[in-house]
Amino acid sequence: MISKSRFVFARGQIFVFLIMVLAAEVKLPLLMAARPQVRTAEMLQDAELTDVKFVDPDRGWAVGDRGVIWHTVDGGRHWTLQPSRVDCRLESIQFVDGQHGWIAGGRTHPYTHQSEGVLLVTADGGRRWTPLPIVTLPALREIRFFDQRHGWAVGASSAMYPAGIFRTRDGGRSWSTLPSGRTTGWQTADFHDHRHGAVAGSGGQAGWVTGNELKPLANPPWGSRTLRSLRLASPTEGWLVGDQGLVFVSHDGGNRWQPPPASLPRSVELQFDFQALALRGKHCWIAGTPGSRVLHTADGGQTWEVFSTPQSLPLKAI
Repeated sequence: MISKSRFVFARGQIFVFLIMVLAAEVKLPLLMAARPQVRTAEMLQDAELTDVKFVDPDRGWAVGDRGVIWHTVDGGRHWTLQPSRVDCRLESIQFVDGQHGWIAGGRTHPYTHQSEGVLLVTADGGRRWTPLPIVTLPALREIRFFDQRHGWAVGASSAMYPAGIFRTRDGGRSWSTLPSGRTTGWQTADFHDHRHGAVAGSGGQAGWVTGNELKPLANPPWGSRTLRSLRLASPTEGWLVGDQGLVFVSHDGGNRWQPPPASLPRSVELQFDFQALALRGKHCWIAGTPGSRVLHTADGGQTWEVFSTPQSLPLKAI
């Protein structure tokens, strides 16, 4: 049984009840090029937000550009800015319990166009965030942990890490990569344990991770559309969303994908670039650009509802 949903909209320093993050689209290289940045209070309050996580009904965090970490202890009614000790874009945040969490992101150097990964860790419930030295990794887009030691991250590729997929067994202090040919990097991923998962990214590229092997998806049914968010509800069931109204489901852990049982409502089909995705059982919520609509299905895509929001800025996370 699912309790009543509470949502958080994030726009600079203004937060409302909806567990979602919205912010205006900006060009990533321009934001991360200059280092160090002069970050005024106004710049931090207006920084684009990229991800949000709650560990209980009251305590939550939202992260985003310019190294911002926002924290609430009253379910989103009030938010305070926490020091991060970094000035780059933070893309993904996750907790495995009430004390242990990670934030991943990165920066791109202005002349070489090479990226550098950033990883922050907390062991005290998010009161302090400490950067870990992972200077050899490229910029990270998504992070997943299963306990205090085992986790995955995906992001840009590099000469040293051509697969763009990374695994740790010591809480993020050291990372290994999968043997693979060169990729253009990944936008999103999800893993249901420390051996299996799925990845997706730009140009329509997607893959299936099993053990130490990445199996690229040949001839994807969505063409070259960019894939923005991937979530696995179980070892078999998964959802994938992207540009131009792209919504697909998988029943084998990400090896094969097909459209959901029912078509999307005409009011949003092909008019939205989907970026935000959340699952709970048979329930699925989808949002994106513009952020004026939120799609919901309670039965695995057999039927759809459309909810209006009071604004049009992009919704980046749910």
